[in-house]
Amino acid sequence: MAGFDPNQPRDEEGKWTEAGSAARVAAGLEGQWVEQSVSFTDTGREAGLALGSKIVIDREQYMNMDPETRRVLLSHELAHNVVEDLVYTDPEEWNRATEALLLKSVERGNSVYFQFMLGQMHFGEAIVTAISAHVNDLPDPMDNWSPLLGEKLWDKNKWLSMQKWAKDILQKAGYTKESFNKQVESLKRQLESEL
Repeated sequence: MAGFDPNQPRDEEGKWTEAGSAARVAAGLEGQWVEQSVSFTDTGREAGLALGSKIVIDREQYMNMDPETRRVLLSHELAHNVVEDLVYTDPEEWNRATEALLLKSVERGNSVYFQFMLGQMHFGEAIVTAISAHVNDLPDPMDNWSPLLGEKLWDKNKWLSMQKWAKDILQKAGYTKESFNKQVESLKRQLESEL
């Protein structure tokens, strides 16, 4: 078998390479999404689960959400499926994501605890929560932070850095904010047709 050619549009795992992403943009294909399916289940715990090319949503929890929260949930789960692996498989992207998302780490005994943007403690959740905040134009929670709550967790520059990183990683995955949101709306229509 021939070795991997970095000039090919996808790598050995099927992810878009930089050459592939650039070719998609040049060909006018940027923003065409990766196929996903979505369905209801009764998970009982998580509101949603991302399973490769499938998203599973807990029906009861979904029905109790307002339309904006439903969109944010679907954005979050879609980001797990189409963006998260790009960060885990590319050391440079890992470093960029860490720089944009990590607030602090604390060592306690033999353990290390991490605090990421938007209250996340797990790297994968921080990645997809940042993407969801970006595509849904969610406001910076620190804009309305009260001194009664203690010290601000991040400043405006950190928020803007996270937003820029989210935009860049979406583009590397072959998406624009608009195309990602179109896929979310398509998934929402597909899901709600089951109601």
